[in-house]
Amino acid sequence: MAFPRSFPHFKPAEQAILERYIANGAPSGDWTCDYRLPVLEQHVPAHLQGSDRDAWIALHQKRIDALVETPTAVYIIEVKTRVTSTAVGQLVVYKYLYKQQTGDARPVELVLLAGEDDAILHAAIEAQGITVLVV
Repeated sequence: MAFPRSFPHFKPAEQAILERYIANGAPSGDWTCDYRLPVLEQHVPAHLQGSDRDAWIALHQKRIDALVETPTAVYIIEVKTRVTSTAVGQLVVYKYLYKQQTGDARPVELVLLAGEDDAILHAAIEAQGITVLVV
């Protein structure tokens, strides 16, 4: 089990949420925090060169908060200080891009980790097949 040792882009509250999750039953596997999904070449404006091109890619590159790879599944984890509906869109897009760009055949589990609950959103999000964990 290789849990992350650094959390590059997390706010302190988000890092604390992820650390609590890791300490209390997170899946074992290969962890990557701040997993950067590649920007496909056809999406980069052709007129951009050099540092302008690099800046455009950095601004448009999608970043998964945490990706956990096990022999039987991949977990895409979004960390929020509270349960939010915006996390649903992020998770759905990340899953689509991950599957499209990697061709990985393992099932992808979507997980929203939050520090504060919202009962209505929680129920609606779980109804979409996304695991919501308040830690």
